[in-house]
Amino acid sequence: MINKKIKSNLLVNLGMRLRQIRLHKRLTLVGLSYSSDMETANISRIESGKTNPSYLILYRLCRALGISLEELFKADSFKFDSFYV
Repeated sequence: MINKKIKSNLLVNLGMRLRQIRLHKRLTLVGLSYSSDMETANISRIESGKTNPSYLILYRLCRALGISLEELFKADSFKFDSFYV
């Protein structure tokens, strides 16, 4: 079982990566919300690491961003050292 600290760090890092990509694509939360057909508040919670998104939600976000799931989870984009702090 994953300890709570590690889980929290994973979700925060995933959210930071999602936000990084969204900003790189010059999209606002509202723009991503519109193109992914998701509530802005839900995307905000994902980006801040406050929720654990499902595979299907991540797939929708990736499609809206024009990237693959593989790109979202690109290993060098995550801070693995922070998982075990």
